[in-house]
Amino acid sequence: MIALGVVLKALSIFCLGLIVPGPDFLMVSSTALARGRMEGVKVAAGIAVALVFYMACSLLGLSLLFTHYLWIVMAVKICGGFYLLYLGYMLWRSSFTRLAASERVLVQKKPQKSAFLAGMLTCLTNPKAIAFFGSIFAVVLTPQTTSATKIVILVAGPILAFFWFALVATLLAKPSVRTFYQRSGRWIDRITGSVLAFFGLRLVLTAKQ
Repeated sequence: MIALGVVLKALSIFCLGLIVPGPDFLMVSSTALARGRMEGVKVAAGIAVALVFYMACSLLGLSLLFTHYLWIVMAVKICGGFYLLYLGYMLWRSSFTRLAASERVLVQKKPQKSAFLAGMLTCLTNPKAIAFFGSIFAVVLTPQTTSATKIVILVAGPILAFFWFALVATLLAKPSVRTFYQRSGRWIDRITGSVLAFFGLRLVLTAKQ
Protein backbone atom coordinates (compact mmCIF):
# COMPACT_ATOMS: atom_id res chain seq x y z
CA MET A 1 0.00 0.00 0.00
CA ILE A 2 1.24 3.46 -0.91
CA ALA A 3 1.49 5.99 1.91
CA LEU A 4 0.48 9.14 0.04
CA GLY A 5 1.36 11.43 2.94
CA VAL A 6 4.92 10.10 3.05
CA VAL A 7 5.27 10.50 -0.71
CA LEU A 8 4.04 14.09 -0.66
CA LYS A 9 6.27 14.99 2.27
CA ALA A 10 9.37 13.51 0.64
CA LEU A 11 8.67 15.15 -2.72
CA SER A 12 7.91 18.52 -1.10
CA ILE A 13 11.30 18.58 0.60
CA PHE A 14 12.92 17.38 -2.62
CA CYS A 15 11.31 20.19 -4.66
CA LEU A 16 12.52 22.83 -2.22
CA GLY A 17 16.07 21.59 -2.66
CA LEU A 18 15.60 21.29 -6.40
CA ILE A 19 14.84 24.96 -7.02
CA VAL A 20 17.95 26.16 -5.15
CA PRO A 21 20.48 27.11 -7.87
CA GLY A 22 23.50 24.83 -8.01
CA PRO A 23 25.75 23.18 -10.62
CA ASP A 24 22.79 21.34 -12.19
CA PHE A 25 20.79 24.55 -12.62
CA LEU A 26 23.79 26.37 -14.06
CA MET A 27 24.44 23.56 -16.53
CA VAL A 28 20.84 23.58 -17.78
CA SER A 29 20.56 27.36 -18.00
CA SER A 30 23.87 28.01 -19.73
CA THR A 31 23.25 25.18 -22.22
CA ALA A 32 19.76 26.43 -23.05
CA LEU A 33 21.03 29.97 -23.55
CA ALA A 34 23.93 28.94 -25.73
CA ARG A 35 22.55 25.98 -27.67
CA GLY A 36 18.76 26.15 -27.49
CA ARG A 37 15.86 24.48 -25.73
CA MET A 38 16.39 20.91 -26.93
CA GLU A 39 19.99 20.82 -25.78
CA GLY A 40 18.89 22.18 -22.40
CA VAL A 41 16.22 19.47 -22.20
CA LYS A 42 18.87 16.85 -22.94
CA VAL A 43 20.87 18.14 -19.98
CA ALA A 44 17.71 17.91 -17.85
CA ALA A 45 17.26 14.28 -18.95
CA GLY A 46 20.85 13.48 -17.98
CA ILE A 47 20.33 15.00 -14.55
CA ALA A 48 17.12 13.01 -14.05
CA VAL A 49 18.87 9.73 -14.89
CA ALA A 50 21.68 10.50 -12.45
CA LEU A 51 19.13 11.31 -9.74
CA VAL A 52 17.64 7.83 -10.15
CA PHE A 53 21.03 6.41 -9.14
CA TYR A 54 21.45 8.62 -6.09
CA MET A 55 17.88 8.14 -4.90
CA ALA A 56 18.14 4.38 -5.36
CA CYS A 57 21.37 4.35 -3.35
CA SER A 58 19.71 6.22 -0.51
CA LEU A 59 16.56 4.09 -0.54
CA LEU A 60 18.58 0.87 -0.57
CA GLY A 61 20.72 2.03 2.32
CA LEU A 62 23.87 2.25 0.23
CA SER A 63 24.51 5.68 1.73
CA LEU A 64 25.93 3.72 4.69
CA LEU A 65 28.63 2.48 2.34
CA PHE A 66 29.64 6.07 1.62
CA THR A 67 29.69 6.75 5.36
CA HIS A 68 31.97 3.83 6.23
CA TYR A 69 34.25 4.12 3.21
CA LEU A 70 35.10 7.80 3.16
CA TRP A 71 37.65 7.33 0.38
CA ILE A 72 34.75 6.77 -2.02
CA VAL A 73 33.25 10.13 -1.13
CA MET A 74 36.68 11.75 -1.37
CA ALA A 75 37.26 10.27 -4.83
CA VAL A 76 33.85 11.46 -6.05
CA LYS A 77 34.48 14.93 -4.66
CA ILE A 78 37.87 15.22 -6.34
CA CYS A 79 36.59 13.96 -9.70
CA GLY A 80 33.52 16.15 -9.47
CA GLY A 81 35.55 19.17 -8.47
CA PHE A 82 37.94 18.86 -11.39
CA TYR A 83 35.04 18.28 -13.78
CA LEU A 84 33.34 21.49 -12.66
CA LEU A 85 36.66 23.34 -12.87
CA TYR A 86 37.00 22.06 -16.42
CA LEU A 87 33.53 23.31 -17.34
CA GLY A 88 34.30 26.68 -15.80
CA TYR A 89 37.51 26.88 -17.82
CA MET A 90 35.68 25.98 -21.05
CA LEU A 91 33.08 28.69 -20.46
CA TRP A 92 35.77 31.27 -19.82
CA ARG A 93 37.62 30.20 -22.95
CA SER A 94 34.47 30.39 -25.08
CA SER A 95 33.78 33.89 -23.77
CA PHE A 96 36.84 35.17 -25.63
CA THR A 97 35.64 33.92 -29.00
CA ARG A 98 33.38 35.75 -31.40
CA LEU A 99 31.06 32.83 -32.08
CA ALA A 100 27.34 33.44 -32.35
CA ALA A 101 25.28 32.38 -29.36
CA SER A 102 23.84 29.46 -31.30
CA GLU A 103 27.37 28.14 -31.85
CA ARG A 104 28.65 28.71 -28.34
CA VAL A 105 29.34 25.44 -26.52
CA LEU A 106 30.16 24.40 -22.97
CA VAL A 107 32.65 21.76 -24.01
CA GLN A 108 34.61 20.96 -27.13
CA LYS A 109 32.48 20.03 -30.13
CA LYS A 110 31.06 16.55 -29.70
CA PRO A 111 27.99 14.68 -30.96
CA GLN A 112 24.65 16.03 -29.80
CA LYS A 113 24.43 13.43 -27.05
CA SER A 114 27.15 15.34 -25.17
CA ALA A 115 24.48 17.56 -23.60
CA PHE A 116 22.85 14.52 -22.00
CA LEU A 117 26.20 13.22 -20.79
CA ALA A 118 27.18 16.62 -19.44
CA GLY A 119 23.98 16.78 -17.40
CA MET A 120 24.44 13.26 -16.07
CA LEU A 121 28.10 13.80 -15.16
CA THR A 122 27.39 17.14 -13.50
CA CYS A 123 24.85 15.49 -11.22
CA LEU A 124 26.82 12.27 -10.62
CA THR A 125 29.93 14.17 -9.60
CA ASN A 126 28.03 16.04 -6.91
CA PRO A 127 28.44 13.91 -3.75
CA LYS A 128 26.12 16.22 -1.85
CA ALA A 129 23.22 14.52 -3.64
CA ILE A 130 23.66 11.28 -1.68
CA ALA A 131 23.74 13.24 1.58
CA PHE A 132 20.70 15.28 0.53
CA PHE A 133 18.58 12.25 -0.29
CA GLY A 134 19.86 10.39 2.74
CA SER A 135 18.70 13.26 4.94
CA ILE A 136 15.27 13.40 3.29
CA PHE A 137 14.66 9.68 3.63
CA ALA A 138 15.98 9.59 7.19
CA VAL A 139 13.38 12.20 8.13
CA VAL A 140 10.45 10.92 6.08
CA LEU A 141 10.81 7.14 5.87
CA THR A 142 10.38 4.64 8.67
CA PRO A 143 11.00 0.87 8.91
CA GLN A 144 7.28 0.46 8.24
CA THR A 145 7.40 2.34 4.94
CA THR A 146 6.29 -0.02 2.18
CA SER A 147 8.32 -0.86 -0.92
CA ALA A 148 5.51 0.55 -3.08
CA THR A 149 5.86 3.92 -1.36
CA LYS A 150 9.62 3.94 -1.94
CA ILE A 151 9.18 3.03 -5.60
CA VAL A 152 6.72 5.90 -6.12
CA ILE A 153 9.23 8.32 -4.59
CA LEU A 154 12.04 6.87 -6.70
CA VAL A 155 10.02 7.31 -9.90
CA ALA A 156 8.38 10.66 -9.11
CA GLY A 157 11.52 12.45 -7.92
CA PRO A 158 13.51 12.27 -11.17
CA ILE A 159 10.37 13.02 -13.20
CA LEU A 160 9.79 16.21 -11.20
CA ALA A 161 13.46 17.14 -11.65
CA PHE A 162 13.25 16.60 -15.40
CA PHE A 163 10.15 18.76 -15.82
CA TRP A 164 11.59 21.51 -13.62
CA PHE A 165 14.86 21.72 -15.53
CA ALA A 166 13.06 21.31 -18.87
CA LEU A 167 10.91 24.30 -17.90
CA VAL A 168 14.03 26.29 -17.05
CA ALA A 169 15.53 25.37 -20.42
CA THR A 170 12.32 26.34 -22.24
CA LEU A 171 12.06 29.73 -20.55
CA LEU A 172 15.72 30.60 -21.06
CA ALA A 173 15.64 29.55 -24.72
CA LYS A 174 12.95 32.11 -25.59
CA PRO A 175 14.02 34.49 -28.40
CA SER A 176 13.97 37.57 -26.17
CA VAL A 177 16.15 35.90 -23.58
CA ARG A 178 18.55 34.54 -26.18
CA THR A 179 18.77 37.98 -27.82
CA PHE A 180 19.87 39.36 -24.48
CA TYR A 181 22.36 36.50 -24.24
CA GLN A 182 23.81 37.37 -27.65
CA ARG A 183 24.48 40.89 -26.38
CA SER A 184 25.78 39.87 -22.95
CA GLY A 185 26.83 36.28 -23.60
CA ARG A 186 30.50 36.80 -22.84
CA TRP A 187 29.86 38.12 -19.37
CA ILE A 188 27.18 35.52 -18.69
CA ASP A 189 29.66 32.81 -19.68
CA ARG A 190 32.33 34.31 -17.45
CA ILE A 191 30.02 34.62 -14.44
CA THR A 192 28.64 31.12 -14.95
CA GLY A 193 32.12 29.72 -15.47
CA SER A 194 33.38 31.41 -12.32
CA VAL A 195 30.51 30.01 -10.24
CA LEU A 196 31.05 26.49 -11.60
CA ALA A 197 34.78 26.79 -10.93
CA PHE A 198 34.00 27.97 -7.38
CA PHE A 199 31.82 24.89 -6.78
CA GLY A 200 34.56 22.69 -8.21
CA LEU A 201 37.37 24.26 -6.19
CA ARG A 202 35.34 23.98 -3.01
CA LEU A 203 34.72 20.27 -3.69
CA VAL A 204 38.43 19.61 -4.22
CA LEU A 205 39.50 21.57 -1.14
CA THR A 206 36.92 19.89 1.11
CA ALA A 207 37.47 16.38 -0.27
CA LYS A 208 39.01 15.15 2.98
CA GLN A 209 36.31 16.65 5.20
